Amino acid sequence: MVSSILPLDFLVLSRSRIVEKAVTCSSSLFLGSLSARRQFAMAGIDFALVRSKTSIAEVLGLVGYRPSEITADQWRGPCPIHGSSAKSRSFSVNTERNLYQCFKCGSGGNQLDLWAALTHHSLYEATIDLCNRLHLDIPRKEITPSPAKEQG
Repeated sequence: MVSSILPLDFLVLSRSRIVEKAVTCSSSLFLGSLSARRQFAMAGIDFALVRSKTSIAEVLGLVGYRPSEITADQWRGPCPIHGSSAKSRSFSVNTERNLYQCFKCGSGGNQLDLWAALTHHSLYEATIDLCNRLHLDIPRKEITPSPAKEQG
């Protein structure tokens, strides 16, 4: 049994490279390569399919966002992430490309990134939550493990 003395993310370094990541969680220790941990964390959801089924306008509609200026497919207004004033135009949304950028807080990305920032969840959790709120089936995909590289 491992005590919880170790920090949440403890990186083991070898020859200037990150070799393994150890995470303590309620007195357990999990070891694995970074790529395997990322695959496990994001396993099961087809993010590209979710992005194709949702729009950034739908995401902003869920929080009741009202832009102060609309020009064709470009929306400008206050940032819903950092809560700028109503007169601010620091938040820019391109509804055709489903991208956003706030020039004040630096936040930017697609509709899934926006929902994750608004709900303060990880991308995985935010995608599940968004699918549930929009009454979409969560598209699943199989992740095939990559073949292990032989060390020589």
